[in-house]
Amino acid sequence: MKVTLKKLKIFWAASAIIALSLTLNFLLNMSSFEDVYKSTLISKYKQINRNLNTKLEAAVSYGKPLYKFSGIDDLINEIISKEEDVTNVFVTLKSGQVLYSFDKTYIEKHVLNEIIPGEKELNSEEKVSVFKIENNYFLASPIYYENSEIKGFLYIEFNTKVITDKVMVVIKESINFVAVVLIISMCLLLALIMLLDMKSNRKNFIVIMAIITVSQFSYSYINIQHFENRYLLLLNQNVSNFAENIEDEIVYFNNLGLPIQRLKGFEKYLAKEIQEVPGCLEVYVTDKNNNELFYADASGDNRSRYQNKRGEVFYDKNQAKYYQTLRVDLAGQDSGNIILRLNDSLINKKITEQILDAVTIFVISLIISYKILLLVSIQRKQTLDGSEEGKTSPTLDGSEQEKNTPKKDTNVVIQLLAFIFYFGEMLPISFIPLLAADMYKTESLSFLGMSESMIIGLPITTYMLGAAIFVLVIGFFAGKISEKKIFVGCSLFLVIGAFGAAFSNDIGLLSFFRFISGLGYGGISINATSLILRIFKKNGNVATGFGYWASGYGAAAICALPIGGILVYRFGFFYALGVSGIISVILMLFAIFFIHFQQTEKTEPRIEPKTEKTKLHLNIFNDRNVFANFFFRLVPFHLVFIGIFQFIMPLTMNKEGISEANIGRILTIFGLVYLLMPFVSKLVNKVKNDRMFIAFGSMLIGVVLLTLKFSDNIVAFIFVVAGISLGSMIADAAEESFITSTKKAKEIGEVKFMSIYNSYERLIMVFAPLLCSFAVTQIGFSDSIFVIGLFTMASSVAYLFISKKNPQ
Repeated sequence: MKVTLKKLKIFWAASAIIALSLTLNFLLNMSSFEDVYKSTLISKYKQINRNLNTKLEAAVSYGKPLYKFSGIDDLINEIISKEEDVTNVFVTLKSGQVLYSFDKTYIEKHVLNEIIPGEKELNSEEKVSVFKIENNYFLASPIYYENSEIKGFLYIEFNTKVITDKVMVVIKESINFVAVVLIISMCLLLALIMLLDMKSNRKNFIVIMAIITVSQFSYSYINIQHFENRYLLLLNQNVSNFAENIEDEIVYFNNLGLPIQRLKGFEKYLAKEIQEVPGCLEVYVTDKNNNELFYADASGDNRSRYQNKRGEVFYDKNQAKYYQTLRVDLAGQDSGNIILRLNDSLINKKITEQILDAVTIFVISLIISYKILLLVSIQRKQTLDGSEEGKTSPTLDGSEQEKNTPKKDTNVVIQLLAFIFYFGEMLPISFIPLLAADMYKTESLSFLGMSESMIIGLPITTYMLGAAIFVLVIGFFAGKISEKKIFVGCSLFLVIGAFGAAFSNDIGLLSFFRFISGLGYGGISINATSLILRIFKKNGNVATGFGYWASGYGAAAICALPIGGILVYRFGFFYALGVSGIISVILMLFAIFFIHFQQTEKTEPRIEPKTEKTKLHLNIFNDRNVFANFFFRLVPFHLVFIGIFQFIMPLTMNKEGISEANIGRILTIFGLVYLLMPFVSKLVNKVKNDRMFIAFGSMLIGVVLLTLKFSDNIVAFIFVVAGISLGSMIADAAEESFITSTKKAKEIGEVKFMSIYNSYERLIMVFAPLLCSFAVTQIGFSDSIFVIGLFTMASSVAYLFISKKNPQ
């Protein structure tokens, strides 16, 4: 029962993780509700706009000039009296001059050009266009004369405060849920920590994992039930408006002497109108005994009693909450009913998204909790490579470390460095091409005769160009500037690049700040290589060292890729890039407080003949292994990883209707696979045949790419991402060890060799998106992927024939 400092650290760290995960879940749920409420409200007002527009077009088509429409004010006032959230309804000429308006200050003024539908909106299948100017939404539809000539526009206006007020009510309710779950979780956590012996990190992790599991699933269950009820209420309100419109049509014809049973062709009217009401799946019009007269559904199917007489309309009473019935009372005629089925698949889709968000946050919370436990275990005063020969040192799990091996703290710091670094830098991977595509649509930039897809790829190209430059620069400063200073300085570039990109409003500015981020990325990458080689080379465990770095990379990918997609989907590009910048600040602070490098052994400087020095530094490809690995492993790999995985695939999946959040989740497979890399690295060390692993990984990537020639659905995308990830991980597990063991690396020195080699590698990354976008433009997506797949397979075979085993 004794309260120790370690137990208090664990309690507050775990409480922070639980609070953070619940808060993130809460924010995503509120964002989801806001999105649903906004789309439902807009859908409702679109219906109202279309109905009034139909009446105006009917009058105009009969030859009545728009400026002489005396009854229009009554129609406007009727809408305002029924819809308290609508602030104004007004009608303009084609030029934008206001003719009629509920708000009389609008009359005879001209509306902003930004809300006049242009060619893009007029050619859209959606008749009603939506514009947002500051704090107001404007729903505009053209008023046609005989479906050909535009005479004017009809607008419905409402304030965003309508949405925020509604969301605030739900926020207050949900905060109560969060508070209750958090308090109970913290009490449970405290009780377990007090009762249990918390000396083992494994036990600590299990306790935290259990509490996070209980808190996340409890809150998610309560919130999903609450959300479903709220969403049903919104859909019912939306569908009620649709039912009233149908009733008005039936009453109108009834007043003309046409009873409900004789409305031939009414099913076609229903089929047309239901397409504009996403919350409605089916609509029935029945007689007073509930016998079906007319039917239509969202897929376009329709029927009437004249085509196929059907009996009474029945539905499962357990599904009653998804049905709405409106009785139509007709003077002097038999009454009838309008039965509407809510689109429950829409509700289920939103609930599924919430469940996926909750599961994603849960997995990320577990990874972060494990990383925080590692962080707590670090002995800050120890050096990364200062273990002494002939002694043992304690490890994280309580056992003892063998002599002559790097301390466990070294492995922890390397993992955490990789995790924080790649978390911040991989966050934008799933959405940078989408952001560039959005910017291109806005400004349609022209640059050196490049195609649209090549221009969209510029932010990735400039990022890799910056990386190529700083890999070379930092590589040549290795050993002259402390690794700590390099980490801090390059982190600053990442911070500037991320926040600068967040505030960018065109592709040119975005590309510039991605270049700044690339400088930081390249510098940290080569600095990490230098660190790992220095620490692990003396023990012959270089592959293991890179394995620890890769495990941090894999864990970061699992967290960053889905979070990046979800942040964009829920909050927008600005906030996602802002979070990336904040993580880079954390990286800088980590480097300042937790990196204490000290050179424990002095080495004599390498003396190179002056006549050979330049030649050695620049001509690294006269080593056949370097040549083979660069041209037959890296060139095809980066065409796949940078050109396809990071650029073409997110754009293609987005065009296929896959949301940013789900794109991020699909790409997360990459991180999950990379978690296996430390185990594969150990296997590589045992087998001692790096070439076999590299060739097999490359061949696997090529084979899976061929499948997209035959299928490009979401299952195929998942399969290809998994294949690329597995092949990449297998090859990467052996590649760093293989390339640093080449004769050329030993001649120059591993760090300087890697700086030159990685700089050349980044040049491939610069051109990869440009080459892939050119290929897609010329021969199409599936054919270009197929060709790159064949090229990758052929390259892996050539690699085996040209390369040879490195001398030990």
